Amino acid sequence: MCHPLAGMHQQLKTRNMNNLLSLLCSLFILAFIGCKDDVSNTTSQLPNAIDPTYDGLIPLAIGNYWVFVDSLQMETDTAKIVGYENNSDLLWWKLNEQIFAMRDFSNNFAIRNDTVFIKEPLRGGGEIIAFVIIPPRDSSFAYYYLVGGDAYSRREVTYYHDGFTVPAGTFQNYACYVEDIGLGKDSLIIVPKVGVVCRVTEWISFPDAKYNRIAHYLKEFHLKSN
Repeated sequence: MCHPLAGMHQQLKTRNMNNLLSLLCSLFILAFIGCKDDVSNTTSQLPNAIDPTYDGLIPLAIGNYWVFVDSLQMETDTAKIVGYENNSDLLWWKLNEQIFAMRDFSNNFAIRNDTVFIKEPLRGGGEIIAFVIIPPRDSSFAYYYLVGGDAYSRREVTYYHDGFTVPAGTFQNYACYVEDIGLGKDSLIIVPKVGVVCRVTEWISFPDAKYNRIAHYLKEFHLKSN
């Protein structure tokens, strides 16, 4: 014979579980909205095009370039700004090619208020303007960004002031963007007014459960004065 409180106990458990799920969903939504830092994913809410003399988080000018060397083969790749066009109320900067160290920027990207936007294709057709990198803050935080047009990925951002050294030099202040990627992580280092200086990707491969790591370091760069 069932205990007379068993049904009530089950109802309370169900209600508590539903409340917990609702709370978690609410916290997730609030965190996501808060992390976006008032950055919109829709073209209708984007402001007018920025001035082509921007030199903030990622300095932009035709002719600017960044040369990276990888830690395995010691091969170099160069990303160079070759032009821009005004479209969807933003200036879309064009790179000569997409390289791994700066893969977030695609071949076309835009920047407003130190926030990097790209055009993400939607699975059902069309595209959306979505942010992929937002500016660092004095304290650590996390944000979600759109990937593949129908999923979100999470990045943790920490702003450091203890110096970071790559072949191109030592930079006192830098932001580290860390993202979990399955059984590994991707770390992107950005120095304000210089750009990307390092990208490190770590992962476990199977069936031998081998640890893998590849880093791309900034070897040299050239930034035009605006």
